[in-house]
Amino acid sequence: MKTIIISPVFLTLLSFSNLLGSTTETILSPHDFEAIANSAYVSFNKELENAPADITLGLADIKYNHGTFKIIECGNGQHSGIRRHSIYINNKECTQETPYWSIIEHLLNTYKLPVWFVGQLPFQSFQPFLRPPHDKHRPSTFDNLIAALGPDIHKNIPLPKPKTIREHTGIVLYRAPSRNSQQSPVFSAFSNNFLHFVLINSLSSRYFHSKDATYRLFEDAGLHNYIPDYAIYPARYNQKLAQEIIARFPSTAMFIIKPLNQSRARGVSVVAAENLNTHLQHLFGTTPFAPKETKSIGYWRTSKDTHCIISEFVPSQKVTYENIVYEPTMRIIFLMTHECGKVTVHILGGCWKVPPYGITDDSANLTEQYATNPDIHGTEIRVIIEEEELTTMKDVVAPVLAQAYKTILKQSMEHDGK
Repeated sequence: MKTIIISPVFLTLLSFSNLLGSTTETILSPHDFEAIANSAYVSFNKELENAPADITLGLADIKYNHGTFKIIECGNGQHSGIRRHSIYINNKECTQETPYWSIIEHLLNTYKLPVWFVGQLPFQSFQPFLRPPHDKHRPSTFDNLIAALGPDIHKNIPLPKPKTIREHTGIVLYRAPSRNSQQSPVFSAFSNNFLHFVLINSLSSRYFHSKDATYRLFEDAGLHNYIPDYAIYPARYNQKLAQEIIARFPSTAMFIIKPLNQSRARGVSVVAAENLNTHLQHLFGTTPFAPKETKSIGYWRTSKDTHCIISEFVPSQKVTYENIVYEPTMRIIFLMTHECGKVTVHILGGCWKVPPYGITDDSANLTEQYATNPDIHGTEIRVIIEEEELTTMKDVVAPVLAQAYKTILKQSMEHDGK
């Protein structure tokens, strides 16, 4: 099993390059891009013919087990952390940097529209995609973008709103300063007032903003079987809380406790049912806690979150790395488009995210064994998904994402009709 390990000090410690494997992104050929385009899942729905043209860039963390899976979190793809890892493309192993900007650039270029960027640049590698020859001075705010487009921005605009992506004036990619500000007033204002631009994730952003919003989307889409069983509770302790949770999940031996809207495993903990009451006291009360739990419990002691999400523990297939058995989470990146009832889902790639400790390490607690947290050791292990498994994963996950996307589009039509 091949891996690439990404360390925060990697860029300055070049002597580690042999340990880390290839750090140069593979340049993809036209045949590679063709293979990616041909692997897309496409479906048609007559009911969506009048739904808005749309582009959605997303990421998902899934618990995957040889063809079965549950989606535990979705997010806006432009907020994906910058990590290089190996993936199989066109029957060969390639090194790519998430969220695979070269692939996204190729797919967006098929619409032959200018692409503008608004927001916070993450790293240098972002810039070749965002600085095409037609725009040397990249706007960083929506106001700057509007000013750069000039006073004639509203002239010669086709009405009503274009049905296809190519009929629009351009494509706008917004990368908010933080997850919490993705649904900002300026984002909504641009989306509502400049309908002749395709604002990536304008329809999907609110569904990916928090875990409970994502889960409600899948419930509305009739996809209950593809998310964990979950419930939302106030983030405060009472003596009956553990009993209530165990009664709600009678067959669950382990629980996952998470904030509704955080990333990088902040505030996440895994706890056995028999230890739930004590753990809840530590999280939401004033009971002293052991140093090994400082990170997850410390989050709740200082946070202003009023509620938490508690779900069943979902296992995944095991991955062995350097003779240690891990139970990882699979991270995938996807690009979805809609035009005139045609829904297209590109699963661009993915990898296994490995927890800090193996499942047999007696020195680790359950959180360290099962929650993928890159901050614990300052090092993150990402393991390649074997080629056959990657193909199977795409085949089973893409139709589920498409069904959720259709629900987003239908709800958008219902909202516009009010």
